[in-house]
Amino acid sequence: MRLTRTSASIVGALTLAPLVCSLAFAAYIQLKSMSVGMPGGTPFVDFVRTFNTVFHAQIGVMLLDLAILVYYYIYLIRTDRVQTDKKRLWGGLFFLGNILAMLVFWYLYMWPRNSGVAQHAHEAGGPGRLFR
Repeated sequence: MRLTRTSASIVGALTLAPLVCSLAFAAYIQLKSMSVGMPGGTPFVDFVRTFNTVFHAQIGVMLLDLAILVYYYIYLIRTDRVQTDKKRLWGGLFFLGNILAMLVFWYLYMWPRNSGVAQHAHEAGGPGRLFR
């Protein structure tokens, strides 16, 4: 099972999204909570409403993370790029390391490398011949 550069980019972006969203949500709530109860700050009722919205958005992000985890397990089972003896290791790393392990796996096994055709075209002169 091999991915094109476009589909690998989409998978990579979806893999990174839960990490970025979780950090952004945490920073946003932290900044909002600092002004609760201060004169001219955020009223408590507005903070609770904001927290509720962010909480529900975070549940959506966690569901996205779960869907991505399932996709990575399916990819791991079906791919021939990972050696058979390392598949169990990666399965455990997905469970324990989650997003960080998935990002490393994505870079090592999903992101397409230059194919032999591209390398052959480069050696034959390809587009680089203009600068010789």
